[in-house]
Amino acid sequence: MKFNLGSIIKFTISLALGLGLVWFLNSKISAEQRIQIIEGLKNIQPWLLIVSILLAALACVIRAFRWKMLLAPMGYHPRNSTLISSIFIMYLGNLIFPRLGEILRCSVLLKEEEVPLDKGIGTMITERLVDVLGLGLYFILALIFEYDRFFEIYSKYNAMKGESSYLIPILLLAIMLLGAILIWRVSKLRQFILEKIHGVLEGLKSILKLKNPTLFILYSLAIYFIYFISTYILFLAFSETSSLSLGCGLVVLIAGTLGVGLTQGGIGAYQVLVTWTLELYGISTTTAQTYSWAAWILPTATLVLFGL
Repeated sequence: MKFNLGSIIKFTISLALGLGLVWFLNSKISAEQRIQIIEGLKNIQPWLLIVSILLAALACVIRAFRWKMLLAPMGYHPRNSTLISSIFIMYLGNLIFPRLGEILRCSVLLKEEEVPLDKGIGTMITERLVDVLGLGLYFILALIFEYDRFFEIYSKYNAMKGESSYLIPILLLAIMLLGAILIWRVSKLRQFILEKIHGVLEGLKSILKLKNPTLFILYSLAIYFIYFISTYILFLAFSETSSLSLGCGLVVLIAGTLGVGLTQGGIGAYQVLVTWTLELYGISTTTAQTYSWAAWILPTATLVLFGL
């Protein structure tokens, strides 16, 4: 599989930022605190580990069923096993390289179920847009119930991103635009491009042709609820966080989601933002960091395991 220079640069910067944030975290804690964090991770009750793994896997399975609903209006009915496998492969791929998972996910359907790549991509984009709406719902709830703490974390997130983070997307967009203009001038490829665009648009419009919109909404709500309960239930792993409110769980979820989008696989950024959030609620740095690592390691390990 070929990667353009922009993708490689983006990956390198993202990974370097993540590793830099891990170093930043470690530099702020003593050797004694580091030992406490490791011991805290070791002492997590087995039932919490099992529940966390099952919830992470269940969210992927439901996502596969929801994707199947988007493919059905176009006449494609892939096997559940293929869809589920493709979802796990997607998450594993994204841990390795940015957006690699999305390509692998649609490629699996093309190879195993003969679903055209363009239509698979169209439905995948639709699904991502629905997820953005779901995250927007959590943002609104956080604004209502945890206004002050939410904005403090969001302002720190924006500070971490910095103005330089917008440079690479702008450069990539410029390269893509230039490439599109050059390709468009080649008349033999023009019809091919139009057909692919049509396929993507057909995939995007599949949500308007759902046979059971109510079930699609229920699937989406179930995914969002699993993400939330996975965040909140891990509070029970530590005595200091066991009494935290549902509102805190909501802000921690948003902080973690922002972190995942900031660096490769969320490494470093996830831990920093979640630690900062918990400290706002009076949790000690040691416990906050222990929680942040547990909350990142468990779902990540699950996705790697099932992805492989």
